[in-house]
Amino acid sequence: MKKLCAKYILFLFFFLLLGCSSNADVLTMRAGGVKLTVELAETPKQREKGLQERKNLAENRGMLFLFPVSQELSFWSKKTYIPLSIAFLDDSGKIVQIESLPPEQLDPVRSEQPLRYALEVNAGWFQKNGIGVGDYLRIERE
Repeated sequence: MKKLCAKYILFLFFFLLLGCSSNADVLTMRAGGVKLTVELAETPKQREKGLQERKNLAENRGMLFLFPVSQELSFWSKKTYIPLSIAFLDDSGKIVQIESLPPEQLDPVRSEQPLRYALEVNAGWFQKNGIGVGDYLRIERE
C-alpha cells in the first residue's frame, strides 16, 4: 500500500508541475545537469503531428508526448526527416527505455510496458549527455 501511495504522489507531483509552466506549449526540463527545452504534444492532433516535416531540431530541444492513460506507446517517423532518439518515461519521469528512431521509419518503435510519456530528441542526445535508463527528467521551475 505504501509503495502504491508513493508512486501516486510522485505521479501527481510530476503532472502538477506540467501545469505550473508559464507557457503551456513549451517547458524546461533537466536531466542530471543538462537543461532541455521541450514542446508539449498533449492532444491527439499534436501527438499525431509530432516532429513531422521538420528539417532540424535545435540542440537541447525535444518534444514531450503526454497521453491521458498508461498504454503501450508506439512511434514511427513517417515524414520526419531528422534522426531521433526516443525515451519512454514512467509516471515519475524516470526513463525506462531508450530507442533509436531513424528518419522516415515506418516500422513502429514500441514501449515495452504501458506508459504515459515519451520524449523525442536528436539522435544520440541521451548518450552524449550521459543520460540513460533509470535517470529522471525533472521539470525546471522558472
